[in-house]
Amino acid sequence: MSLQLLTDVPPLPANYARRAGLSESLVKSLQKCLKASGLCIVHGAGGMGKTVATCASLLDETALGEIFPQGAAYITVGQSPDVMSLQSTLLRAFGVHDPPADVSDGYARLYNALSGCKALVVLDDVWNASHLECFVPMRGRPKTWSNVAVLVTTRFADLVQKAELLRLGDLTDAEARELLHLQGDGALLARVAKLCSRSPLALSILGATGQLEADHDSSRKPAAIFTAFCDELAAQEKGEPNAIKRCIGLAHKRLDQQDRDLYLGMAVFPDDVLLPVAALRALEGWKMAGYGGSSTPLGSARAQSSMPDGVMEENTILFAVPKKGRIHEDVMKILKGAGFDAKRPDRLDVAMCKDLPIKLVFLPAADIPSYVMEGNVDIGISGSDMLEESMIEAGYVDAACAPVKVVKKLGIGKCKLCLQAPQHLCDRPAKEFVGQRIVTSFPALTKRYFDGLAGEDTHKTHIKEVSGSVEAACGLGLADAVVDLVETGTTMKAAGLDIVSDVLETEALLFHQLPTKANGLSSGPKANMLRLIESRISGYLTATKYVMIVCNCHHDNLAAVCQLLPGKRSPTVTELKEEHWHSVSSLVKNSESNRIMDELSKVGAEDILCLALGNTRM
Repeated sequence: MSLQLLTDVPPLPANYARRAGLSESLVKSLQKCLKASGLCIVHGAGGMGKTVATCASLLDETALGEIFPQGAAYITVGQSPDVMSLQSTLLRAFGVHDPPADVSDGYARLYNALSGCKALVVLDDVWNASHLECFVPMRGRPKTWSNVAVLVTTRFADLVQKAELLRLGDLTDAEARELLHLQGDGALLARVAKLCSRSPLALSILGATGQLEADHDSSRKPAAIFTAFCDELAAQEKGEPNAIKRCIGLAHKRLDQQDRDLYLGMAVFPDDVLLPVAALRALEGWKMAGYGGSSTPLGSARAQSSMPDGVMEENTILFAVPKKGRIHEDVMKILKGAGFDAKRPDRLDVAMCKDLPIKLVFLPAADIPSYVMEGNVDIGISGSDMLEESMIEAGYVDAACAPVKVVKKLGIGKCKLCLQAPQHLCDRPAKEFVGQRIVTSFPALTKRYFDGLAGEDTHKTHIKEVSGSVEAACGLGLADAVVDLVETGTTMKAAGLDIVSDVLETEALLFHQLPTKANGLSSGPKANMLRLIESRISGYLTATKYVMIVCNCHHDNLAAVCQLLPGKRSPTVTELKEEHWHSVSSLVKNSESNRIMDELSKVGAEDILCLALGNTRM
């Protein structure tokens, strides 16, 4: 019998190549896990086909319908999940339609809804154990869940202990050739398959770009692309994680200098592999896109590039900005106001600024400090909390020793990193939490904070790192307290927590690498461009803090008006055509504008205007 699907499952790609024996192995692993922990882990690197293999089993394997007669529910968790929304999706799948009040309530409802069921829960793309703990029991399998299996796909092999583990490795040559999806020299395709078989996604992209080249220029054959690819890849060290990336880039750079606006799937490369500056330069002019499970192989369609020839030369500045999160919109508003016009195409993580050799690279805010310190990008914007966390992790105890220079505080993203505990414990002094269990997304800052509290106390504080839903840890019994960011406090209070003490205050910063001759930031075009970025952003931020007040006044009131409008240096006074009348204009702080306008009215000023500033240079 077919498996009843209780939620939507992503469709299989059009070029899907069934992996022999994999679905059968998955069924056997699920049967085996039912007799043990109830957890089955599908592990593999990015682009290995974990999601596709799992969805294929859900859609095709009739044996699963017999094992799980009450059906299967599928959700994608990801790196920063909306836990309550995902809990609601699973609850609706199993007949509970009232949304949970909080994460703890959602977990309790899922526990009850699945008790006694013969069902399968699929959690795709899980990044850490704390996310699992929001959906399924992790402290021993309850008897009422004896017929429930949880299938997890992940890049992290050590995510769950005592679980049935199924590792996805290389494709077979036949599967790789099928994924290449091209007519051509069978021996050559076999060679490509052997060299590149570790990643189904890499093969899909390579095949699609090869076909695109052939369609675009009939004189250019996929065989030429594959031959160049093989030559490059064969020269690389076998286990090098960047080999596929480098070889695809070099092959296309040599074969097609005039046509660089191709899609390149970033999911070929593990997320924890930083792109060296040299590799970014080698991808000159290319659009880089994420792989979202599209049924069309990436590269099968042309992208309209607005980049002029040669923009990705050595003098181009790589500017890292947050791709999403709490400060993304504010950062983009600042960049637009400062004149860095860049249109970011859908699903692309790079954008070239119009008329300037500046390339915006959209990255997770937490990763930007590391990219800047290690020289992968030239300049970036991120929170001071994330910058300090990265500096401590990199071994820079003193921030003055780190290879990064803070240029400006941006005045956005202001919040506090706080020690939080259940409300009935929040009156305790922070030192009483030394030696207890602390969950946080900032392990280095948290360790430094508790080391400072400990003094001579020899009790070791147990710090556990998670990447999201930190506030749920206390309610789930995973922590005695948490260290997390607090902006409005709404999420904190909803989780039943309150502030014990502040760890640090944070806001968004503009920072860049320390200038050296080696990175070209100490002098020359790149140094000039860094100064331009600083000047423009400073000018725009100043414009947001000030307004121009203009008014008319009689000569008898001029002294009183000028006293209220001192300006940055002094007010501008212009005689009007009408005798004994003057126009006075001056900059005032935006926060004081209404008060000053009221005072001007009292001393006889007329025709008072308050004008917003678009930009400044001061």
